Amino acid sequence: KSKDEEKKLCAVIISLMLETGIRPGNLESKDIEETYGASTLEAGHIKFISYNKAILKFRGKKGTLNKAVVQDRELIKVLKSLGGTTLRSDDSVIPNDVLSKYLREASGEILNLTDFRKLKASQVLLESLKRRESKLHKDLEKIKDLEVDTAKDKIVDKVLDMVKDAFEESEKALNHESKNTTIN
Repeated sequence: KSKDEEKKLCAVIISLMLETGIRPGNLESKDIEETYGASTLEAGHIKFISYNKAILKFRGKKGTLNKAVVQDRELIKVLKSLGGTTLRSDDSVIPNDVLSKYLREASGEILNLTDFRKLKASQVLLESLKRRESKLHKDLEKIKDLEVDTAKDKIVDKVLDMVKDAFEESEKALNHESKNTTIN
């Protein structure tokens, strides 16, 4: 249990959470409920597809199937060197209080473990809005000749629909594709 191993694992776990938005996980959930998170991933949970793609697949909170893609080459390289697991060499789990302390120290006391899920949701929301932007412009172009009051109502409806769809997509990225799947 060297401090170097602990720091390396903390960095890997935090990096996984940042890239994918998955939850941290904890020992109790792993041992009692057989659910997992970034700190409790075992070798069978990570499938290495290529040098720049790995797929995480595991049962998470409330038994929900979680799937996430990792595309950071350095992170994949480190995960491979760890045998495709985020457990210590003695198969013990880095506790969340240790992860939290590591993150607070590394971030100057400004970040919490839950911030990465919020960030991932915000990123997906922004990407979704950007993808929908040109369609919105085309839709708005079609209503430019309507009377002002009618046009205002249609514009509001179109914008609200776009934002609602983008928001649902961001929720889906962190929550559930169906009642049993988390995706990213």
